[in-house]
Parts: sequence; structure tokens; C-alpha cells
Amino acid sequence: MKPLFRLVFLMSIVILHSEQAKSKQDVQAFILPEIDIGIVGLPQKAIAKELADGVTYFDIDRGVSSEFDNYKLVSQPLSILKAREMKTKLAEHGQNARIEPLSEFGLYGKPLGVQVVIAPFQDSETPKELSVQLSALGFGLTLRHSSEEGCPTTGPFKISLLKIDLTKFNGRIESALSHDSALGVERTSSIVRRHKALAAINGGFFSWSENVGTTGDLAGISVVNGSLVSEAVDGRPALLIRSDVETRKLKSVEIVQDLKTRIWLTIGGKRFDVGGLNRKPGMILNCGNNHAVPTVIPVHDYVCSNDDEVVLFNDHFVHQVPKNQLGLQFRINSDGYIQDKGEEVIGLVPNDGYLVQAIGAAAEQLGKAVQAGDPVTIHIEVFSGDQEIEIEKGLYIVNGGPTLLNDGFFDLSARGREGWETNFGAVKISDKFVDENDAVASQSAETNLREGFYHSWVVRRHPRTAVGLTEDNVLYFVVVYGRQPGVSAGASLSDMTRLMRSLGVVDAINLDGGGSAVMVVDGEPSGVPSDALGERFVGDAILVFDAKPEVSE
Repeated sequence: MKPLFRLVFLMSIVILHSEQAKSKQDVQAFILPEIDIGIVGLPQKAIAKELADGVTYFDIDRGVSSEFDNYKLVSQPLSILKAREMKTKLAEHGQNARIEPLSEFGLYGKPLGVQVVIAPFQDSETPKELSVQLSALGFGLTLRHSSEEGCPTTGPFKISLLKIDLTKFNGRIESALSHDSALGVERTSSIVRRHKALAAINGGFFSWSENVGTTGDLAGISVVNGSLVSEAVDGRPALLIRSDVETRKLKSVEIVQDLKTRIWLTIGGKRFDVGGLNRKPGMILNCGNNHAVPTVIPVHDYVCSNDDEVVLFNDHFVHQVPKNQLGLQFRINSDGYIQDKGEEVIGLVPNDGYLVQAIGAAAEQLGKAVQAGDPVTIHIEVFSGDQEIEIEKGLYIVNGGPTLLNDGFFDLSARGREGWETNFGAVKISDKFVDENDAVASQSAETNLREGFYHSWVVRRHPRTAVGLTEDNVLYFVVVYGRQPGVSAGASLSDMTRLMRSLGVVDAINLDGGGSAVMVVDGEPSGVPSDALGERFVGDAILVFDAKPEVSE
């Protein structure tokens, strides 16, 4: 095989103006700039389809499998001393292991450690059986494919790209909740078909099970048509969309930094701070909350706690709210008065009203301060840095992180302040905090320490979803499928940053990924999601509609 640098760069694009386009007149060929993922000069081909004025979908295949690719068994990141001990013990069981440095450092140049590796294997079955045998002996080794590590690779990569020229686009862009509710999950393709959208991508982070919070609750800020659905993970970025209230057509799209929410009740002249919206009191996935324990700053895929807080449920929570066994519960009607209080309260949110749950000292204080019939004022504020964002009809906000590009620059420190820090010695991740759907990517052995978590989540390649804006007002939605050796290797966060920059993007953020990562076009996924059971159920999606949509209410 010829060296990769001798590969001829081949790239062809076919633009299909309609499903039926067959003639040469309907087919145009042109050069698309090389997408920066994998090594330079990989073969790249794509099919492009115009979906609406200003909206073009690209189905891109880039790269090739390498003859040097293989399967391996790898340990979690270890110190060199621990790695030597494991290597010696493996030798006692007849295994010839080696010690390899990791492909990236952590934040601020912090070493992530090394890995113990048993390789190579040409198929996955042999190392899979060996992994089971070694696990019974106390060795935590996980099956990996070499293309999915953070090292340079030839791929291949399956990429779905939606290019929206906002100067030509005459439709609308909105976020939508699963089943139009703050509770529960739904496949992105189902959300698309239900709303009759042109195309879509999966949205922000969410609680995937009752072990980490209320299933489907957005684990970060969510605003749907001017209504706050979920509080922010303080300090994280988000995608902000504004639409015209009357026409529902898109007015503006921007990526905003350092989001914060502040919510409180005023009752009888007294202020009562509210910790969150539409979630179980006391459980704060991803932390980033003023009163979170053990830390008030964001920590991704970790559940902080607060035994003394107030939570609001609004009418986006369309199901019956589970009874608060630990404290106080009361309802506020649409006129702003306490409707009922105590054990007799039925757990349904009044139309245009709220249900309040409080635990700990907050419950005691509220219980003494409120009576049925009392007036209540609810205050909700959203900030980007020190700038308040007006919450009004037509506003949609989708949570994300970390920041990939900000004003054209890659800010490595954003990973730390937004929740992907490595320096949390006291913060451990137990089994129950690991998404079972991502077990292939995040074994509990790897996520026991934040260094291991950082390596697995940030450095290694996974399916990824991202959104970015160019200076000339072009919006890109990008999905890189992954965890499919020989089909698509996925992308690291550094890969996604380079990819977005190669498109001319100056502001970009990562969205939820892994098995959640999907683009839907014509009602169907554009690629194969990585979960064994198929397309994942998610908390929300970002939808694109053409100029004359059929609106479902």
C-alpha cells in the first residue's frame, strides 16, 4: 500500500435538486473545501441536496480504513508506577502487555497518565473473550479500536452537515421537547415527524434515568418559545434562537457564553430562592448551581446534591408530579395565588401556573410563610455574563458545551470552567452516574477519576454533534457518526474544533453526543447511531422548517 501522503485527494460533490433528479442538467459538480478531520489529504466525497432556499444537506464520507488499524485491550489512565505493576501481574497470567503514553495532556498541561495495552487483534471477538477472562482475575481492560483513540487516524468518517445560509433562509428554527413535555424522552426522528420539520439534530444534555434525576429533564438551560423549561448549568454556553412572534420566521441565531439563571419567589415581602425547574429536588446533574454540593461549578456527568432547596414545576411538566415525600408541596394558579397546600395537593401543574416542592430548611421556612390564597410573585432572570437576556415569546435556548470556538479562537480553558475539568480529586463518578447507553465509551473503571473521565469523554473519538456560525451569517449543524470501526471512527473534541474551523466557523459549541448524536433529514436518520438498540431517545431536538411549514400544535 502506498504511503498516505501519496494518496491523491479525490473529492466529488453531487447536488440533487430533487428526489427525481436524474438528468445531467439537474446534476452539478463542484469542489467542497477539505474538511479538517483525520490526517491531511484523505479522500473525501459527498452528496449534497438542496432542502429549501438557503438550506443544503451534505452527506460526506471521508477517509479510509488503514491496514495498521487493529483492536486492543486498554486500561484506564494510570500512573507509570501503577501501569508497571499491572504489566507485571498480566505477565504472570501469560499476557504480554505494553505501556503506552496517552495521545493528549489534560487541561493546563496536566498529565493524564499512561495506559496498559494488550494488542494487536485483527477482530473484536478474541479480545472480547480475553477481556471477560481478565476481568474475572481483577483486571479492568476495555476493548477499543485504534481509530477511536485520540491519535492521528485515516478514519473513515461519516459526516452529516446541514448548511443554512441565513441571508437566504426564509423558514424558522426552533427547539422542541420530547413529547412536548419536560418529562420523558423521544427519538429525534419521532420529534421531527411529529412536528413535520424539514430536518433536525439532537439537542442538549439531559437526564437519562431516574438514577441521575428526572428522566428527560434538560441538564442545562432550556427555553421553549419564551418559557424557561430548565435552569442553567451556570457558566456554560448555549444556542440562542429568536423568531418573529407573528410569522414564526427566524429573526436571529447566536451562540452565547456564560449562561446563568436566577429564580426566586416573593411571598409576603420575603424572598425564597429557587434551585431548579421541572426536576427532582436535591439532584443536580452536571452541578453548576449556586447551592450545589460538593461544588457549585459545573462538573459534567456528575450529580451534585442540595438537601435544602425549592424546585418549581411549570406547565411544561404535563404529567402528574411525583409526591414530595421529604417536605412541602403547594400549587400557584395562573393568577399568582397559592391554590392549595399540603398533603391534599394533587400533583398536577395548573394551566399557566406552577407547582412548588421544597425540602429541608427551605420547606420549613416556606411552610411557615405560605397559606392558601396568598399572592406569590415569581421572578425569572437569564444572563449571559452580565447581560440579561429578555425572556419573551419566540425565544428558544438549547444547552451545550464545551465551547469549541469563540470569536474564531480555541479556548482550551473553556473545557475547565464549563465542566470538563480534571482537577476534582474529591469528585468521583460511580456506576450509577454512567449512562448505560454509553457503557461502551465510559466504563466505570475509566470514569472513576476525572483524569480517566477526561480522556474517555474529551480525547477519545465518539459520535459528536455541534453547531457553529460563520462571520458571513452561515449556520452549520454537524454530526460525526462514530463507534463503528471501518465505517466511522467518530471525533474527539479537538477534531470537532478543527472541523468547524475548516468550514469558516468562528463561534461553535458541542452539543450532546454519543448515542444521542443524529441528524434527521426527510424524517429519517442520516446515518447509523451508535447505540446497540438504534436511535437513542433524547430530551429535546433542534428543528429546521421551510418557509411554509405545516405547524402541529
